[in-house]
Amino acid sequence: MISKKEAFQKLTKLIEEKDAIDPIGKFLEYMKDNYNQLDEETKNWIDNAIEKMLNSAQKKIEKKIEDMDDSIERRNLARELSKLKGEHFESKKLIKILENEVQDETEILEIIRVIFEKRLQNYLDFLFDASKNIHKGPEIAALVGILYLCVDEFLTSFHLSQHFFINQTYTHIRSIWENLDKVELFSIKPEYLELWFSEDPKDTKKILYEFSPASVREKLGKQRYDPIYGFFSELGIHGTFKTIQSRSAIKITNSDLDKKTIAFWVGGVPFEHNIIFVNTFLIITLFMALLKVFKLFLDIINAKEAESIMLEAACELTDYFSKYVCEWAKNNNLDITAIVDWLNEVQKNLEKFKIET
Repeated sequence: MISKKEAFQKLTKLIEEKDAIDPIGKFLEYMKDNYNQLDEETKNWIDNAIEKMLNSAQKKIEKKIEDMDDSIERRNLARELSKLKGEHFESKKLIKILENEVQDETEILEIIRVIFEKRLQNYLDFLFDASKNIHKGPEIAALVGILYLCVDEFLTSFHLSQHFFINQTYTHIRSIWENLDKVELFSIKPEYLELWFSEDPKDTKKILYEFSPASVREKLGKQRYDPIYGFFSELGIHGTFKTIQSRSAIKITNSDLDKKTIAFWVGGVPFEHNIIFVNTFLIITLFMALLKVFKLFLDIINAKEAESIMLEAACELTDYFSKYVCEWAKNNNLDITAIVDWLNEVQKNLEKFKIET
């Protein structure tokens, strides 16, 4: 570890070098490159020193901007200063967000990654088994094809949710729900496949209407309006006022309690309630898709294996809800009756699934 004394010795050596050019700059570069090797006292000293330097430089730049007439140079200078202060976005950094590893590796993100990876593999395994039978006809080919479409939607949803792109995740989860409803429709009413397969331009409008999400739900004997699907639409693709609310907050400064400003998040929205809700819906949706595959292809896949996986996944889901959702809801004084009722319903469906298999 580099102590404060050793850091001073390095600075002294740089200053005393013959023909020394910018020794302070070289010293700061050395501190940056070796930051992880500094002991706690030296880190605090460097952090405080840099903060004072930045504050001093910031005040000088702010004064210079105030004294300038409006011009391109003044605006560019103001933008650059705002970037340094974290008040303006930088495209280069935003682009890198989805290219980088997850930075804020919280416990809930870790457990979601474990569950997601395991259950997505189950989904892929059973789809693989089912795909061996697509030669049996267009119905099987269509069902398998749509279910494979969901894989990319799941991957996109997962990566977006891990980086807190909440609204975009809901958009892709919504697409999965649409696909799962189509799979259900075509499995019980294959006569609709002829229209769905049609490439006749005259059928375009009819296809759009007949296979719209609401129309598909109606054909399945469900209500045209699904409140959960509506929730995904509202917070996802539709760009509603609630979407803006989900990614903004009112800020009040301690020095002026009457002064309020609205802060907008770009490049992910790491609010706890957003993270819990979107990841919960992601896992539920994967669970639903897995159950759909099992029910559709029980004559193709291994029923004993399916039963074992579903029961294990159900326990996993119950544990997740108890630890991360119910606990959070209680701590925030939220009514968890609906969650408990839903979990009980899941258990009943699984018992029914166990009997059927």
